[in-house]
Amino acid sequence: MGALKPKPWTEADVAQLGRVPDSVLAKRSGRTIKAVVEERTRRRLGLPTPPRRWTAREIRMLGRFSDNEIARRLGRTPSDVREHRVALRIPPLIPAQKSRKWTYAEEQLLGTESDEELARRFKRTLASVKCHRAALGIAIFDPQCRVWRPDEEALLGTAMDREIATRLGRTRDAVTQHRIILGIPRSPRVLESEWKPEEDQVLGTMSDEDTARRIERSTRAIQIRRQKLGIAKFDHRSRPYTAEEDRLIGKIPDEELAKRFGRTPGAIGVRRSQLGREKPETLRRPWKAEEVALLGKVADEILAVRFGRTLEAIKVKRGKLGLVTPTPKDRTRTPR
Repeated sequence: MGALKPKPWTEADVAQLGRVPDSVLAKRSGRTIKAVVEERTRRRLGLPTPPRRWTAREIRMLGRFSDNEIARRLGRTPSDVREHRVALRIPPLIPAQKSRKWTYAEEQLLGTESDEELARRFKRTLASVKCHRAALGIAIFDPQCRVWRPDEEALLGTAMDREIATRLGRTRDAVTQHRIILGIPRSPRVLESEWKPEEDQVLGTMSDEDTARRIERSTRAIQIRRQKLGIAKFDHRSRPYTAEEDRLIGKIPDEELAKRFGRTPGAIGVRRSQLGREKPETLRRPWKAEEVALLGKVADEILAVRFGRTLEAIKVKRGKLGLVTPTPKDRTRTPR
């Protein structure tokens, strides 16, 4: 009689390998424990074991050898050894040296020379210099990098580093580092009060990058100033305003012009602000007696549709007459 054929392993059985005790899986699948152990070993699966308790002899070793050496001798992980030593407040065999804090001047020099040269100058390890430079996102020093020309160095300190970087096609960090090496102080920030009216007129008429180059300011300054004035960002898809459109802006409410021009009321408002014109309060069409009689009695939204006027015109007229907004109870009694 030949030997019994081994029972094939199903996906359900394999999924339990290493997750349940071998004896339990053997009983469930109708196999021997030896067969389960062999299959688990073949698949290189371990069994979850509870944490092993520390003996008095093992604890006496803590602090007398390095954590890695104790882990090797006791068959534990280095992290397990370190956590238990820290929990017992046992100092390590070799105390960790206190790291010297990096100064601002040292950080500014990173990447301007080789890491080896800076390590010698700062009296730090080469690994420390490399790690700190990488953490700050500073590229490694490259002797083949573009050399600074005298005319480029003459611009340093005359404007913000970000603006000079845009002009010269360099990074902001490269401009800042080279300015510090030469001992040139940074340029004072441009105050909001120093913006000229002709500069404000350019905002929103072209991209922020093009505007920055045209008026010689940083792109970030352009964005902040434009947002403060409520000017929309330039869109290449927007069509330019015609002379006829500019003539009507400020004379007719923005909402009506938006429908007439096929634009948004916000775009009309931005263009009106650029032209320096006041916002019209009401339509030029005179009010009829029957229209005035319904103000304050019917919802403003309904009257705007019925009269063919803007909602803002309805509110302004009602406010001038000293009429309050109709309550929900009054709105249910809408006169015919």
